[in-house]
Amino acid sequence: AETCNPDLTFTPKVNETSRRIVEVLAERGASPLPSRLTQHSHHQTEEKMRRQERLAEAVHEECTFQPQINHTTEKMIEVMDTCGRNQDFLQRQQDYIDLQTHRRQLKAQDAESECTFKPDIGRSELVVSRSRHSVAVYETVEERVERLAFKDKVRMEGKKENLTEHYYSQFTFKPEVSKGTQEMAIKTPLNELVDNERRKLVMEAAQRAVEEAERSECTFKPKINRKKIPNRPHQISVKDPEAITRHIDEYKKEREQRMAAQRAAKQQEELQQCTFSPAINPDTPRRDDTPVVVRGLGRHLELQELAKRNRIEQEEREAKIFIVNPKDVSQKPQYTIPEPFNLHHQDRDLRYESLKRQVEGQVMQQRVAECTFAPKTLHKQHKQMIESILRQPDDEADFY
Repeated sequence: AETCNPDLTFTPKVNETSRRIVEVLAERGASPLPSRLTQHSHHQTEEKMRRQERLAEAVHEECTFQPQINHTTEKMIEVMDTCGRNQDFLQRQQDYIDLQTHRRQLKAQDAESECTFKPDIGRSELVVSRSRHSVAVYETVEERVERLAFKDKVRMEGKKENLTEHYYSQFTFKPEVSKGTQEMAIKTPLNELVDNERRKLVMEAAQRAVEEAERSECTFKPKINRKKIPNRPHQISVKDPEAITRHIDEYKKEREQRMAAQRAAKQQEELQQCTFSPAINPDTPRRDDTPVVVRGLGRHLELQELAKRNRIEQEEREAKIFIVNPKDVSQKPQYTIPEPFNLHHQDRDLRYESLKRQVEGQVMQQRVAECTFAPKTLHKQHKQMIESILRQPDDEADFY
């Protein structure tokens, strides 16, 4: 029918490679492509079923637990088989509930048969039958529970929906939403928007990650003293002050003894690690009365004297300019006479900086002259060995 339809004019283009593959398969007697695809699908389905069977067998082999059934349960099963009852647990429970319901109905009928008194209620029955509570008169306990739990709830929700539809029916405005906005909008259930379970899961995962990071960083494990403390009376009578004082003294003595023992043990541990035993010269060395030459002592004293003289001069200038001791001032007018002054002169600062650099240079030269130690390193030997290895031929290098 499709080949005879003149409207179906599309013909797919097949490249030369695909054509050659089809010809080679046709020469080899291969089945058509739909048949091969169907066989491949059946083969995959069978292979999947075999894998599932092997997995189920492996799981069954791992589950080696076999429950033990007592003698009473076996008797109950035999009785149910002989009575022809259904062995399904849920069905047995339903049969048990139906039996209890039937027994309650029989008891209710017996109780009603004994009650022969009929009061005159007038038209109350007609009024009640026309009211909305007429159903509650003739319903059973199960029907009342079902009505109060489900039917009334459904009826109230229906009323709310009707009121909502009636209220919003007066608003006829409907905004126009473009197709692009409709495609971009993601429909999210109202429950998810209210509960926001996704955010809770993300927050819990982030909190667990932070806690794990903190636990990984906190590697400290305190050393707990497991030594038991002897029992002591924790309650002391206030009426006996001498006992309190005696208890305090005894506690102080025990504490001092315990601390002394701990200090002695600690010193003993430290002494065990110190294995050095110095060789003591039994003879008293002779006293050398020759003067000891200290290098740089004269220059050090000279610099101290220079710093002291500069400090004294600065204090004198400050006392003269700022009048540090006003009682020493002679009988002069007690008012300020403005005079030009310059506390920090540029030339003096330059001289001080040059003198400071000169003194620092001399001190550094003296220190360098005193440092006569020349360390002996192995850097040169290592460098020569590496150069000799690099200059060797390839065959000798491979040998090494």
